[in-house]
Amino acid sequence: MPALISQPTRITGTVALVLSVLAILLAVSVNNTQCASAASGSCPVGDTETFASGITINTDLTTNDTVISGDTAASLFFADSSTDRIGIGTSTPTELLDIAGNVAITAGGTLTLATDLAVTDGGTGVGTFTDAGVLIGNGTGNVAVTTAGTTGQLLTSNGPGVDPTFQTPAGGGINQWDQWRLTTGYTAGTGYTYLTTNLESNDSSSFSVLGSGMTELTGLFTFPGTGYWSVYFQMNTNTTYGGHVTENIYIWYTDDNWASQSVSTQSSGYGYYSEGTALTASGMFHITDTVNQQVKFGRYSPHTTSVYGSSNENITYMNFIRIAE
Repeated sequence: MPALISQPTRITGTVALVLSVLAILLAVSVNNTQCASAASGSCPVGDTETFASGITINTDLTTNDTVISGDTAASLFFADSSTDRIGIGTSTPTELLDIAGNVAITAGGTLTLATDLAVTDGGTGVGTFTDAGVLIGNGTGNVAVTTAGTTGQLLTSNGPGVDPTFQTPAGGGINQWDQWRLTTGYTAGTGYTYLTTNLESNDSSSFSVLGSGMTELTGLFTFPGTGYWSVYFQMNTNTTYGGHVTENIYIWYTDDNWASQSVSTQSSGYGYYSEGTALTASGMFHITDTVNQQVKFGRYSPHTTSVYGSSNENITYMNFIRIAE
């Protein structure tokens, strides 16, 4: 994987770059035709001479440094003979090649390193990554990468100090929805009465059960799955009593398969003789046991009332919606 290098950057062992710099020196025309044999080793300004066979500098292996100055930079190129190091833009190189400035690699060129650039030097510590993976920090260690996720998965935290992973999210939204109704009306006596017969899941063309649906047996409703459920109950009634009548409707609940029961919610209505009354009740249930946790529906009145039903429309009916896991 190509590495980009920015100021300040030091690269150990980049011999190819050093040779490129030296090649520039070899191509330079040197002043004065007597320069090659000058005893002082300096070339006065004057005529030029081109060395076709190249130039060897410091063949005696002395500690004399070689310096090329620029217009404003005193140490544009600095060969430190005492440390056997080369500096570009610095007279105190600390590595074999020490560049104090920016390096530009243009026209599609690449810089190849002998080893992957460490994180502490501004790299990643690795040469390749998993396609479509997500990079993960690892302190001063090599940058890690996740495996590629699949369609619909989310990058999910696994807690402090543990790499995240792509995971399929838990089911969300409404995935269970059912509706039942009383198909035939009946006359309810005084006291408590329950809906136990003539119940059906809504079979109208405009409705469709979502999920597996509720199970009903003699008015006892079993939930198809655990979770948080919303239950709604509406009953339409009319009294034959010649006066004002108070009625209550209930959603009863059990958590021990009807060894005991409790009133989960109730609603009271107040009607007059020959006046229809629509009563509603709703409750929220956290279902963890689909065998023992059940609900049933009914009403209470001190007087005889008519309870209305229909197999074609919802008059007395119940809604069951699971709203969360």
